[in-house]
Amino acid sequence: MKIRPKQSYHPFVAVAFYLHILPEKLLSKIPRSTRYEWENKSVTGLFGYDWYCENQHFFDTLQEVAASKRLLQVNRALLRIIAIQRFLQLYKSQIRHKIFNAAGTALHNINKISQVLGLSLTLKLLRLTHQQYWQLKQKIRCSKSLYSLCFPKHPTQLLRREADSIKKYCEDTRYLNWPLASIYHQ
Repeated sequence: MKIRPKQSYHPFVAVAFYLHILPEKLLSKIPRSTRYEWENKSVTGLFGYDWYCENQHFFDTLQEVAASKRLLQVNRALLRIIAIQRFLQLYKSQIRHKIFNAAGTALHNINKISQVLGLSLTLKLLRLTHQQYWQLKQKIRCSKSLYSLCFPKHPTQLLRREADSIKKYCEDTRYLNWPLASIYHQ
């Protein structure tokens, strides 16, 4: 008879087993003997059992969250809100001065959360007003402008890439004596 080497398990696998949230696919890969041992093992004498009893409500909550897809989505959204709050505090000046597309990063994450929680609740949890949200959105929309002017209010301005293209033409020796209007149309 061939003896298999004893397999070690990550502690989270054991926790998930005891909380009855281990996926069936993973559960089927654990030998029956190991599952039997885990099911029938007396945990009352183990180190930390008294701590577990004191904090069992945390594990019950974890079990409920893991059982529901919607609760998982809400939980992830709440964790992302905490991260965005920290981000907004750390990068306040970068957002104000449109550096490193910090406003775009914040706005992207706010939009992801608002798909789960709704925009009003998301802004309330982030302690942002609708006006602050729209100002943040405005910074993104106008970031392509040379003068940071809003395109809907100033539609005749050139885009940054258009101005860069004209600059390249102006610096090109072939068009050195051309008038600027001709270079623009080129």
